[in-house]
Amino acid sequence: MWVLRRTPDSFRALDGGELARRTPRIVCCGWAGALRIAPREPRRFSSTRVAAQFPRLDAVGSDRHIPGRIRHDFGGSRRMSMSSGARIRRREEQEPSDTVRDNLRLALSGSVANLEDRQKAVERLCELALPPDSSEGAEDALYEVLQVTSLSGHAELREDAEDALRKLWHSSGDVAIDESLQQGMSLLNKDQHEQAIVIFSSIIEKAPWFAEGWNKRATARFLLHDYDRSIADCNKVLELKPRHFGCLAGLGMCHQALDREQQAIEAFRRASEVHPGMDNLRQLVETYDLHQLVNEELRPQILRVARSLSGEGAPSEEPPAALEASAGDVCCDWDIHRVTVPQTPLQATFTYFLRVRIRNESSGKAALRSLARFYALCFSGGRIFPLMRVTEGESSFLLEPGQEYRFCFH
Repeated sequence: MWVLRRTPDSFRALDGGELARRTPRIVCCGWAGALRIAPREPRRFSSTRVAAQFPRLDAVGSDRHIPGRIRHDFGGSRRMSMSSGARIRRREEQEPSDTVRDNLRLALSGSVANLEDRQKAVERLCELALPPDSSEGAEDALYEVLQVTSLSGHAELREDAEDALRKLWHSSGDVAIDESLQQGMSLLNKDQHEQAIVIFSSIIEKAPWFAEGWNKRATARFLLHDYDRSIADCNKVLELKPRHFGCLAGLGMCHQALDREQQAIEAFRRASEVHPGMDNLRQLVETYDLHQLVNEELRPQILRVARSLSGEGAPSEEPPAALEASAGDVCCDWDIHRVTVPQTPLQATFTYFLRVRIRNESSGKAALRSLARFYALCFSGGRIFPLMRVTEGESSFLLEPGQEYRFCFH
């Protein structure tokens, strides 16, 4: 544990600090060291986890009540820029696979083609992917466009690729089945959920291979709060279409409604991996991972400091084995000022004003990103109060080498 010592111009903050990530490692300023975090699978919260309130994803009602791009219909159409009846004639002189490759190349050739040509290429890929005579690789190409444009920030093309995939989900290749699906979706929009389930069940009996029949029944069951059976339908959808990001988001919403946080996050994670443009899900997963990291790596240090300050454990001048010494990389200074606030002639209250400075003194090019801060407060009666707060939003910061960040509180 750090021991408080005096420096010429300030106190060194030894009983608290910032848990900060230094690319590609984690730096905890409470210890002069860096914690290497190896890639690993997501882990469950421990029994002493930090209480975290995740935004609830309201799934009931119209699209405008649902954050971002998560919808109550587990992937219903946002808009269809392509006419559902129009078909683009394929060039007979080329094999379909060549046409798929050509249009994929055109859709992703930002420096060569203009936006309109790229959008037309996405439309052609959609037409090539539609059943019953879908071309091999066309659906994969649409998912590739979705991935690339989501990560590169091409919003219009990303939306076109998303619309194309939704159109593909709603197309079975059988006119009668497609008409029944539209009829059931119309009932869903009118909140006639039981009647919609009857139609979707009929579609499933006729075409069990058509994933959207299962997906729409999962939606109706979710809206009726029949979460377990909705989950069963979602699992069937994912057997048929593992990359159905609408269903993956809906599956997470079902688990969330049942307070199964771990399963919900895993479903949201899978959805955001398929569709990186689903910002709400991505932020939700990042928040969960941040709380998990802080809980697993920072909380044990807080408890060690608290026990040492209360006399229950011997202080340690050495960082934990998991930390790697790097005293010259991060500097954390702080000072404290007592301010008297008079209340009555016989009694006064003291308020303490603290100022903290964090500086990235690395000689390399690695940046330092804050993750959380913690404090161990010792009261006059000897009681220790450990305090931890995840740094998000305005309280978060990123420091390049040589930069510093200052904050204060009282």
